[in-house]
Amino acid sequence: MSVAAKKALCAALLLPLCAAVPPALALCLDGRAPPVAQEAAAASGVVVAEVTQAELLREDPADPDGITATLYVLKVLRTVRGALPPGLALYSENTSARFPMEVGGRYLLLLSRDRNYRYFVDACGNSGLLSQRQEVLKTLGGPKSLP
Repeated sequence: MSVAAKKALCAALLLPLCAAVPPALALCLDGRAPPVAQEAAAASGVVVAEVTQAELLREDPADPDGITATLYVLKVLRTVRGALPPGLALYSENTSARFPMEVGGRYLLLLSRDRNYRYFVDACGNSGLLSQRQEVLKTLGGPKSLP
């Protein structure tokens, strides 16, 4: 079998496997996931919230894709730690560190603030879909039942 034929065969076999791999949500190069207690202690607040809106931001005209971030509007269902308003906005840069969320989704969020005082979430941290973060919520002493 020729080299070209071997390459074609490899490509034909590997391409379906690549298509089956889900897209990466965050690039956590150092392999870290901060301990829950440590991340919560450093957080501006911890909430269970529902995403009510998602607005794509185009803040940099030089950006070739045009979308630099997503601004999520949240309805706070329960404050686990901190003093936060019943509604807030979460800024998620359109980078490998983005924290994508779905409108209507309920999330456990360990919130931090950037230098512009915008809330954000560490995509390599312990935030995530509420249904997948029950153990984290339990560790934080959160309520067992939510609305």
